[in-house]
Amino acid sequence: RKEPIKHMHHFLVLCLDLKSGEYLWQKEVLASRPLTPIHIKNSYAAETPVTDGERVYAYFGSHGLYCLDKTGKVLWKKMFKPYEMRNGWGTGASPILDGDQLIIVNDNMEDSWMASYDKRTGRQLWKTKRDEPSNWSTPYVWEHDGIRELILTGRNRTRAY
Repeated sequence: RKEPIKHMHHFLVLCLDLKSGEYLWQKEVLASRPLTPIHIKNSYAAETPVTDGERVYAYFGSHGLYCLDKTGKVLWKKMFKPYEMRNGWGTGASPILDGDQLIIVNDNMEDSWMASYDKRTGRQLWKTKRDEPSNWSTPYVWEHDGIRELILTGRNRTRAY
């Protein structure tokens, strides 16, 4: 698709019972017309939420980053500028938790970046630009020879931060 979809979308976070699979709750975090086009085989909810057992963090690309408690109450949210994505695919890099920080990546065709937020307050801890075009890689934290590294692949190369 060359243009954003024109009808209203409802961005939902769902909580399911692990054993039964039944819905415990669902929370609409945003009702909006999409800000960006999306490939017919992608979704505006391509990113996988992450949880620390107390809160769940859902990232919908330019449609926001949301922190919810166990009951579905939104504790904080961040909105982001919409960016052009390669071939109109949309976003797809899932957020990760590393200690007390939540890390997200937004590689796009205009202004790629990676950022860290305090998982409790949503306060931005750091942000770094990336010279990568559109990419859909979820970051990975590991320790090698006593050094913690944030690993992130890209279209051009894999990097450690």
